[in-house]
Amino acid sequence: MSEFQKGKISEIRGDHVERYKFAASRISGTVLDCGCGCGYGTWIMSEKSKFVLGVDKNPEALDYALKNYQGPKAYFHAGDITTIRGEIGFDYFVAFEVIEHLRQPAASLKRFAKAAGKLIMSVPNEENRPYDKNKTPFHYRHFTPDEILLMLQSSGWNNLKFYHQKDYRVGQIEDGAGGVTLIIEAESDNKSIS
Repeated sequence: MSEFQKGKISEIRGDHVERYKFAASRISGTVLDCGCGCGYGTWIMSEKSKFVLGVDKNPEALDYALKNYQGPKAYFHAGDITTIRGEIGFDYFVAFEVIEHLRQPAASLKRFAKAAGKLIMSVPNEENRPYDKNKTPFHYRHFTPDEILLMLQSSGWNNLKFYHQKDYRVGQIEDGAGGVTLIIEAESDNKSIS
């Protein structure tokens, strides 16, 4: 990691960085980073995978990602994750703090299940971080552990494992469904892609 990138990573909220480090410790093969934003997470995961494609629809964020985090195994593409089709064929989909921004998250999760073998995602925990449109105007909702469990299962995901983060500063990841942020690992019912 170059000093330039270390400096940039150190300026990012700790809980966000910890989620990507968590994903990097579990991934292999090819990864699609859905809603990659400015690209630091794509870059973190690229050190542990065959390659990572970061996708986001925000042109300013992608421009920053291309200038600061593109590398030999970290690539970026402008696109809308709600249009992802099943024939893509990634080993992993990573979607941190994305699903709550979608009007129809179940439809996207179904498409993800057809296009990837495994999913690592996070959502705000409604039980400890209640949805408030005034505080989070770009979110459509937050999820309880039971709600996200049912949505994932009905969208073609199984073998779910829950983790959580208790706070926003450090963001240490612990087992179980709790905290302010839920992190979920899942496997697709689609057995043709692993």
